[in-house]
Amino acid sequence: MKKTVSALPEGLLYHVTNSENRGAILRDGLKAKDGSWHGVKWKRRVFFVTTRIGAYEMAINFIHERRGEYIFVLVDPAKMRSRIRPDKDYDQGVWTDADVPPEAIKGVEPVDEEFFESTEFLTYMGIDEDDELA
Repeated sequence: MKKTVSALPEGLLYHVTNSENRGAILRDGLKAKDGSWHGVKWKRRVFFVTTRIGAYEMAINFIHERRGEYIFVLVDPAKMRSRIRPDKDYDQGVWTDADVPPEAIKGVEPVDEEFFESTEFLTYMGIDEDDELA
């Protein structure tokens, strides 16, 4: 049996993606797709992070591995047409197996890479300010 989130997450959800996808996402919404990452495969999903700082944690992983410029797509969970499920591999993550319509998208923000060097982010990641993110 699939576990579902009993209540909608409070506030907006964050979807991290390459900035090249911005136009298509604003026009068509987010498309659920099969995929894999670090050997974990999944069927038709769109992933989200429930906190802004968690979105930055996800973004730094993408930037480090895949390069490019990334953005946050801000999504209103109340305007999604499908159930939201918890991500078993990330405590701040949730996902849906359906496309997200354009009307659920509330905006797009750039990932501020300077935030990765902030005291707030380093503390969140458990890194001393004297250490470097490798």
